Amino acid sequence: GIPVNFPSRHFSVRIVQPDDTNLDSQVTGKDGYYKVVFVPLQRGEHHIDVLLLHGKSILPQPYKCMVLLGTDPSKSIVNDLVLKPKVGESTTFTIVAYDTEGQPRTTGGDKFSVSISGPANYVDLQPKDLNDGRYLVQYLPSKAGTYTINVTLDGKHISESPFTVQCTNSSIKFKFEGNGLKSGVCDSPVSFFIKVENDEGKLINLGSYAFDVKILDPEKNEVKGKVMGGDGSYMVEYLPKIPGIYLVDVFVFGNSIMQGRPIQAQIA
Repeated sequence: GIPVNFPSRHFSVRIVQPDDTNLDSQVTGKDGYYKVVFVPLQRGEHHIDVLLLHGKSILPQPYKCMVLLGTDPSKSIVNDLVLKPKVGESTTFTIVAYDTEGQPRTTGGDKFSVSISGPANYVDLQPKDLNDGRYLVQYLPSKAGTYTINVTLDGKHISESPFTVQCTNSSIKFKFEGNGLKSGVCDSPVSFFIKVENDEGKLINLGSYAFDVKILDPEKNEVKGKVMGGDGSYMVEYLPKIPGIYLVDVFVFGNSIMQGRPIQAQIA
């Protein structure tokens, strides 16, 4: 079980590609630990064998390595982009990943980056990985005007990025209700309600996943809160543990809706 130091030149690695040709590799290392580096040129099953200087394999049988084609940003696209979203209404689009041969990917794991600039900025939006080669992006325009949407992978724009959308004028209103806006009691759940309405007073369904809350107790420790509900009406609940003033800030798609004035609840 003790590593034995052999010069890396005493090893060779044979990598056989799907078309039965050999692929070059490089072996480096010392003190019994060695690294093999190779660059796949074909997709499919590769067979990897490790040989000593005299050509004898040290493996019972070659390793099998399945190589898949990576995602090509220049071939990846956006689907279902709303070109004229409305202020105050949740808007979604889908990123579809394609490989270097122009075939749609069927697995997830890509780290697409999305940023939106305009009258309101949305930096570093996190697409939801659907684990089938598609990624869902959701945002909430809060002001009318022209927005630029950048979608990149490893710093490279996808096909036709950046995109331009024109957000039409409307507005969204958040109404807060409930005793939990002002007071509560330690070790008892404290709650209040949020209603989301448009100019006409119609409830707008954002989905509870659109909300996040940041709650600080009197000692500035973060307190876990949760948002429940739907169809435009949502309940925020948390459990205070010590008396004093709690500061509650509410976020929608990462943007605070409190305009710098968190709720202050006196907890007895």
